[in-house]
Amino acid sequence: MDDAALELKANAGKGKSAAVNTLKKREAQSQTVEYTPRVRVSRGEEFDGSKLKNLIGPPGGALRVRVTGLLFYDSEHALGPFKLTRKTDWEIHPVFRLEFCPKNKACADQGTANWVDINK
Repeated sequence: MDDAALELKANAGKGKSAAVNTLKKREAQSQTVEYTPRVRVSRGEEFDGSKLKNLIGPPGGALRVRVTGLLFYDSEHALGPFKLTRKTDWEIHPVFRLEFCPKNKACADQGTANWVDINK
């Protein structure tokens, strides 16, 4: 998701909070990344999602991440009953490595300066 998509905001309405509506609005610009169960179990706590949620902050928050994994076309979402609204049906999974850029740092797309491995 690019910076312009992160600027998208929505108000509360239709029985949903502003945070939920904002996430739904951003979904159309999203890229899906999934931890497969086998990788999640073998990698332990760093891939259970709780550490990442704490880094992102409150609902509707954002965190810049860099993902290493395989690119996979998930036809179930494109053709099946679980149709999602998002930028593409290509997904990154399984994830082998996840890095994040701390909110008070600048991280370049290339290189390793300031990127933190979620595993550390």
